[in-house]
Amino acid sequence: MAVNLSSCKSVKMRDGDEAYERGEYNDAAKIYRKLYNKFTRKEERWKRGEAAYKMGLCYRHLNQSNRASAAFTNALRYEWEDSTQCLFYLAQAQHMDGQWNLAQKNYEAHLQRVPDDWWSKQGIRACQMAPRWKAQGSRYIVKRAQLFNSSRADFCPQFLDVNADQLYFTSSSEKATGTVKSEITGTKNSDIFVSKKNEKGKWSRPALVEGDLNSEFDEGVTAFSPDGSTMYLSKAIRKPDAPTGVEIYTSQRSEAKWSAPVLFEITADTLSSYGDPAVSPDGKWLYFTSDMPGGQGGKDLWRINIKDKRGTLENLGDQINTPGDERFPYMRTDSILYFSSNGHAGFGGLDIFKATLQQSGRWFIENMGAPMNSSSDEFGITFGK
Repeated sequence: MAVNLSSCKSVKMRDGDEAYERGEYNDAAKIYRKLYNKFTRKEERWKRGEAAYKMGLCYRHLNQSNRASAAFTNALRYEWEDSTQCLFYLAQAQHMDGQWNLAQKNYEAHLQRVPDDWWSKQGIRACQMAPRWKAQGSRYIVKRAQLFNSSRADFCPQFLDVNADQLYFTSSSEKATGTVKSEITGTKNSDIFVSKKNEKGKWSRPALVEGDLNSEFDEGVTAFSPDGSTMYLSKAIRKPDAPTGVEIYTSQRSEAKWSAPVLFEITADTLSSYGDPAVSPDGKWLYFTSDMPGGQGGKDLWRINIKDKRGTLENLGDQINTPGDERFPYMRTDSILYFSSNGHAGFGGLDIFKATLQQSGRWFIENMGAPMNSSSDEFGITFGK
């Protein structure tokens, strides 16, 4: 749905609310920003606070923590009526922006108003630990892989197979096939790209995968069967006047080309989202993320038997999953799981965690530390040989 923003008189709060409900956060933020600039009279102070608050919610969904922090600060300045929740969202934005001292103060202020709030308690703990983790460092070295990066979002790399000579990843690069920009992000919808290593060990420039895989919709996270013949991928299809649904599809490889995606149905629940696929090393299990009922809250990690789905759907449990979001699983071995989470204590946003299954059946979970993690989002880990 396109909204005319050329005239303030034609823009109403309802327009922004409807765009927000459809998940069109970029478009909704533009509408709220117009309204914020429009409401300048003293008697419209509360309307300006409402526009600022809703603008902050959009930036929160877009992971633009700096903008979200400024918007929520303005909402409080203009005495937005839901100041308690606004204070909490401000703390989260500051946490993700690396302003740990300010975030902790606002988490504590929110906790005084909502004494049993799990999120604030976890946020305080994380803000106290983050500076120590950063100072401690780790044995990991992070380098920018310039060849694979564009000026847009490039994420979730995966090797095709154990040879580790074909790297697939998702990108909203201007080279993506679609022509329409996403109402959610304001950039082109994502496609799947591939880079191949030649006999001299040099990687080729990334190119769109061949075949019928990419479309005008969002193609997302990929995973592969152990032999590299089957791709599992997230796909988000936009429907008019409805929230964007994310589901998992499969595609088959024939030489260098990939077939048109086919839905991999996990349950008959059409209201929940299913994404971030990962295949176990033995090819038996599909791990994925979903907000379906029966989890711990937010998005949880689940798994299902690929060949025999009936009766095998399993939530990974409350040691792994939290009231927050757990996403982007990667099974390194049968007993080592990597995943991203904003529910376990971290630097802010999504951090990468390593979970090791103990003989007792419990998981030992550790934050991967700095510089692997930062106050921004980290996700989509993969391993070569």
